[in-house]
Amino acid sequence: EVEGKMAEEGTLTHYLEKKEYRTFVHSMPHPLAKEAILNYKTVERREATTLIEVELITGRYHQIRGQMAKVGHPIVGDKKY
Repeated sequence: EVEGKMAEEGTLTHYLEKKEYRTFVHSMPHPLAKEAILNYKTVERREATTLIEVELITGRYHQIRGQMAKVGHPIVGDKKY
């Protein structure tokens, strides 16, 4: 479940760079980052959140939480991202 109202479905592509205990999410290719791709679709829209189903195309460290936060829809209750 993520904060806000997401589109019905979509694909997110970002570039994740892992440094110690944190993952940095870049919108453009970065020399130290690995490509991260996921598909999502809305399962249910709620008052202030959206329940989504995620299909990982790649499996990167903290991928879902990092990518969702980058597009302005952090996972509900996630304080790290």
